[in-house]
Amino acid sequence: MFKAGRSLTLERGGRKVGTVLRGWKKSQYLLVDIPGGLWTAPSKEPILCKLFSAGAARGFKTQFLGVLRELELLILNYPSDIVDKTNRSSPRFNTTLPVSVLGGPDGAQERGEGVITNISKGGCQIVCPTCSGRLDIGAKLYLRASLAAGSIIERASCQLRSSTLSNGQIIYNVKFNVGGKENSTAVHEFLSNLDLFDLKENEILTPPKPVDLIPTGEFCQVQVENFKFNSVFRGHFAPNYFLMDIPSLKGSVKYIPRDCLITIRFVHKGMAYGFKTALIRMYTKPSIVCAMEYPQQINNIHLRKSLRLNIFLLSKLRAKQRAIDGAIIDLSKGGCLLSTQQSGIKVGENCFLDSHLPTGAKIERLLCQTRSLRKREDKMMIGLDFGKHESNLSFHQEKRDSYSLLKSYYDECMIGHPLAQTPRVVNND
Repeated sequence: MFKAGRSLTLERGGRKVGTVLRGWKKSQYLLVDIPGGLWTAPSKEPILCKLFSAGAARGFKTQFLGVLRELELLILNYPSDIVDKTNRSSPRFNTTLPVSVLGGPDGAQERGEGVITNISKGGCQIVCPTCSGRLDIGAKLYLRASLAAGSIIERASCQLRSSTLSNGQIIYNVKFNVGGKENSTAVHEFLSNLDLFDLKENEILTPPKPVDLIPTGEFCQVQVENFKFNSVFRGHFAPNYFLMDIPSLKGSVKYIPRDCLITIRFVHKGMAYGFKTALIRMYTKPSIVCAMEYPQQINNIHLRKSLRLNIFLLSKLRAKQRAIDGAIIDLSKGGCLLSTQQSGIKVGENCFLDSHLPTGAKIERLLCQTRSLRKREDKMMIGLDFGKHESNLSFHQEKRDSYSLLKSYYDECMIGHPLAQTPRVVNND
């Protein structure tokens, strides 16, 4: 929910002002730009805060804790209760589904091939690398797509709400007017499964950008001279500064000397990053936190052999006579993330993955290994590694076929990814 740089409003004593979130530490504090001189005076009066993001309005109460005057930051108490009031009539899910866009009075004219990148009961967003002809706002379109385990929408009616060009690709936002009982049932069943296993408003998996990249709340390694310590990013305001916990190792803190060149390293979305920085100032309230110079350049190295994509495939994981029902919610060529409401599996276990592609094709007994387990909301996230599939799966042709099917589906979904080949627009004469 919180994101550095996001706008919010504060209200105290009938006075309402706008400000910007710069950082936070869960259960402890929020850091926002000081909205004016009156807000720097100590007060026990409650502050009402409202935050708007991704179609949802969130509100909470907080209190004044202090100020970081050099950084012009107001310190507020981290909220204990956040009220979420969504503006959408239904939740939105980020996923990836190949889709055909059709036009014409009867939906017989091919307009383009692309992928659905997010979907709700009311509509969806579609990314197309090609488009045949011009589409006007309000135009009637039809969608054809395979959703999950063989369920299909055929000529689902919708209306174009907006059309934009981004990174050479055309992005359509459409409103559903799903025609026919079969189309309506298929969409609602698909969304019900998403609601069960996926994460609402899950982070869109896109290539990390070097601008404004520092990820608040994530771990990093701090190298001071020849010594390496651990820390956590707490916020940033590019290009002025970023904030992090004072470095520590096994409970022992390391006070950073001034005028010392420091190397920061961290991993984010399958990429390793590093940059040089220096201390601006260290604070002791509200928590021991360091203000550091924002890096002029952030170097990166790809750790994954392929990018991850948001997808949704109902699946079953089998290990040692146990079966876990769930859904693959992101996929790369080397592995995937399985969301489930069950547990009972350990890191390092060999297991088999069964699934269905939206076309109905079966993925059977795909050999993999659990690499990570973590709790997110009310679900368990299991990271699976397909490993050296050529050698691991060489004993049975069916296993090679399962991996090939999954890889082909991944390649098909890549059509709408920002790093896919530069698309073209085809204009009819």
